[in-house]
Amino acid sequence: RNASLVPTLLSNRSQAYAMVEDWENSLADAAASLTIRPANKKTWSRYNKALDMLSNGTRNNGAEKRDSAGLILRRVLVGKPRDL
Repeated sequence: RNASLVPTLLSNRSQAYAMVEDWENSLADAAASLTIRPANKKTWSRYNKALDMLSNGTRNNGAEKRDSAGLILRRVLVGKPRDL
């Protein structure tokens, strides 16, 4: 029963990080939540917002951060987080 709360708690913490503009932690928590409950639209919204803010926050390496975030999510979703 408590395990079913984990994706919700991670998603909510992602939002809390976003509120203080801690985009890296917001992205990490949203990605972790999506590994458990990938169909959650609200969490996808939080993930994309954090990703956009990280990408737009730095002109020089925005694309690099976006690519890294996508790679992290893909690895976690296919069950290979150790390859991070």
